[in-house]
Amino acid sequence: MLKIQHLQDIEWIHPGDAALDLAHPDYSYGEYLKTWDRKHLPVRAGFTPSVFKLRRLGMKVQQHCFRQPHVPDRDREFVAYSVKGVTDFDDQAGELVLKFEKGEFGEQRLADESLEKIYSWDLFRELGASAMIFNSLRP
Repeated sequence: MLKIQHLQDIEWIHPGDAALDLAHPDYSYGEYLKTWDRKHLPVRAGFTPSVFKLRRLGMKVQQHCFRQPHVPDRDREFVAYSVKGVTDFDDQAGELVLKFEKGEFGEQRLADESLEKIYSWDLFRELGASAMIFNSLRP
């Protein structure tokens, strides 16, 4: 039977976050992507990972994201529409405050100013791909 994987928001952590304890026997990024359960991402003592809160996207927004002609543009749009917030992210300018705007489909999206503050090609690639996985069906 097919089912929507999750309807509630999830917390996403980059697989390269230095706070993750990659040597821990419970660490499994693959299991995390299947379940979105953070128990698969043990954290090193005294460290705190950056956590992005992601929302599920509606049909029109997903179609818009997938219509982007290039992978980096697709990733950017998935990031812009999926991210609801982030904690413990160091942008070298003090406390990061994300700004949002109304997107063309009436849904909230990150403002370009905020996208610029968090932009890194590898972050957007991983985060965009994870947002696509989060919005997919699971058997």
